[in-house]
Amino acid sequence: MAELLAVIENLKNRIEVIKQQQAEQSAGVLADATIQTLSPVQSLIISGGSSSGGGGSGGAVATSEIFEVATTSGTITFEPPVILAPADLSQIFTTTTIIFSGTASSGLIIFNDFSEALATVNELGEWQTEISDLAQGSSTINFYARDEAGHVSLPAVVSFQVDSLPLSVNLEIEECDHSFVADACVLAPLDPLNLTWTVSKSGDYEYELLKISDNHGEWESTSISSTQAQTSAVETGLVAGSESTEWRWQVLVRLIDAEEVVASSSEISTRFHPRPLVINEIGWAGTTASSTDEWIELHNYLDETIDLTGYYLIDVDDSWRVDLSGAISAGGYYLIERASDEVVSNRSANLVAGWGADPIEKSFDPARIGLRLYRTISIGEQVVDETPVWDKSSAVPGSLERTFENKVSIDLSTWEDNTGCDDNCALDRNGDQTFGTPGQINVASIPNLF
Repeated sequence: MAELLAVIENLKNRIEVIKQQQAEQSAGVLADATIQTLSPVQSLIISGGSSSGGGGSGGAVATSEIFEVATTSGTITFEPPVILAPADLSQIFTTTTIIFSGTASSGLIIFNDFSEALATVNELGEWQTEISDLAQGSSTINFYARDEAGHVSLPAVVSFQVDSLPLSVNLEIEECDHSFVADACVLAPLDPLNLTWTVSKSGDYEYELLKISDNHGEWESTSISSTQAQTSAVETGLVAGSESTEWRWQVLVRLIDAEEVVASSSEISTRFHPRPLVINEIGWAGTTASSTDEWIELHNYLDETIDLTGYYLIDVDDSWRVDLSGAISAGGYYLIERASDEVVSNRSANLVAGWGADPIEKSFDPARIGLRLYRTISIGEQVVDETPVWDKSSAVPGSLERTFENKVSIDLSTWEDNTGCDDNCALDRNGDQTFGTPGQINVASIPNLF
């Protein structure tokens, strides 16, 4: 009884739709027939129930209801089209173009609600149509049969899934989020390096992690691990004082127990520099004009510009702080002058900052000179560079100069006093020569050029 009531209710709904469309056609709203018949209808009889039909095992559903359309010229009877191919609609299609074919009464037109593709049923009762530009994922298409008078059958419904995109793997390195430069992964020595990767499709995969190293101009791959996990913490073995090192990383994807590589990630380059940005010179004694005309110089050893947002300097006792701004160019110097850009009259300051409690008093304690350079990153504060602590209470006034790039900053042997003047010396606020080389290459590092 319930099934019969459902059939009757379905019949009522369809009759109402047809009446509405006929009214709209009469009023000029509809231009052609696309869903139901638009010819003059006196009666519509549905015989039988609904059942699966024609589409194989994967979701093609064609009703077995037969349209009997009674018109002024007689009765027309035809069924929905039968879908014979693709036979298995439960498969995942790897192309966005599918050819559908099947059977219907000869002479009928087969159309669908996805595209404008039309097919005419031949004398053998066969039809075929190609549907392109299918979307990724699940789709449902209704196929209809239509005669020359515009009578339209009930739909044959097909549901299927398309996944035509190739398998891809995306490799990421956590620490690269904290690179010293924007467009490359440049890091200070660290351990470990944390790598993670994801694939675009689920499956039983094995992942091989490769480290690619420069061997005298030839890049050579070394397998680090083969695993079903999608993370790896790699020990770099790099420490402060290590030479600059570049490694590239790549992940290969294979099916379990198979040799063929089915996907590979793009290579990610990581460059490790022992001292990307350093405290390069400290004008602790001021200038010949005033002992409070202090200055500090930073040096960028990288081939890229460093954005100094979030960087700051503090003295060894945390008694004052200088927040940096702007950027330091590739291989460039960054001069910080205390309180006035006239501290070094012939060199423009990159930053003027009033550090120290009292501008008319020295900020550097000659008995305890030392600086630390920090940057703020997402995981907290990171020490970028740090100097030793000096006692210059009885020393001749001058500046403290860093010597060579490949020396550890905190070692006393990395630094030398500059108490004289040469071609690189600056001028104080009175225009007189003063000690130190603010904004220029250090005298102590000049032998590094030969």
